Amino acid sequence: MHNPASDPRVQGTPGCGLAAYVALLGTFATAGIVGMVLATGQLIQAGASAGPMRYIPGPMVAVWQMEALREAGLVGLTEAPLAFHDESPLRDATTACALMEDRLVRVAEGEALTLPYGQIAGVELEGNPYGNASVIARGEAGAPTVTCRFGPEEGAERMHRQLLSEKAEARGEAAPGPERPVGAVPL
Repeated sequence: MHNPASDPRVQGTPGCGLAAYVALLGTFATAGIVGMVLATGQLIQAGASAGPMRYIPGPMVAVWQMEALREAGLVGLTEAPLAFHDESPLRDATTACALMEDRLVRVAEGEALTLPYGQIAGVELEGNPYGNASVIARGEAGAPTVTCRFGPEEGAERMHRQLLSEKAEARGEAAPGPERPVGAVPL
């Protein structure tokens, strides 16, 4: 039987031996470990920062999120909101807006505001709904103006539409339809 290693044509030529194979595997293992360490660091860093607090429907609101509104006397013990938005930096619901059955309520730094839907003179969306935005519900004479602030992708546009609809329903008006581009033909 012929041994290829003893062939004179192979003697002295570079080859990929066991040491090169181990070095290649070591490189891949090191890259994998470094990747896992970096990914873990990013997860820990992301967990420490408060992400966007979405505008959430009433059934998804936790009991503790309504605590500040209850302490301020804006909502009763058994009342549940139609929708809720937490504006507080620590996401502890100490600054929040909620749409109740018949009114818009907001609590912030000891300030408690209530605006019945029937007393809303106008609803505006200021800013970029995909960036920082505010939904401003201006009350009629004597009624307060309530401003709910939103971060990027937190649902400012949805709250704006819902407030317009609640205002129209409270006044017995037709609810506003979806916005159409200029020149669009209704179906």
